[in-house]
Amino acid sequence: VSGHSAGGHLVAMLFATDWPTFAGVPADVIGAGCGISGLYDLEPIRLCYLNDTLKLTPEAAARNSPIHLAPRARAPLLLPVGALEGPEYHRQTYHLAAAWGGRHVACDVLDLPGIHHFSIVSQLEDPGSALSGAILGQMGLR
Repeated sequence: VSGHSAGGHLVAMLFATDWPTFAGVPADVIGAGCGISGLYDLEPIRLCYLNDTLKLTPEAAARNSPIHLAPRARAPLLLPVGALEGPEYHRQTYHLAAAWGGRHVACDVLDLPGIHHFSIVSQLEDPGSALSGAILGQMGLR
């Protein structure tokens, strides 16, 4: 599974889901993940203007922040982030890798030089890019 930004958050939430509690879903339903420039701690969102719309409580922000959850998936997780992204993206990416890396999840941070939050996805258009190569490698295709 893969996703960018809020989609990266969803990738991590899928990793934190206890899949066997859902009828007929095996624990190993996720083979690998790629959270591209993801949001893994929602507390900064709760503290900014976006919360005027989202209305996150401290409890909801914590409950929906992968950084505070235990990973359930035992699958590799690629965490790409652009070197030109804001410091909060780097903090959250590296903190998730540190928190989950010792808990049966092989987290691999890929810090991409010269790339920002909106240009990182365009790396997927180039099969020779570092991001595409890492994903293809994760899939066993390279």
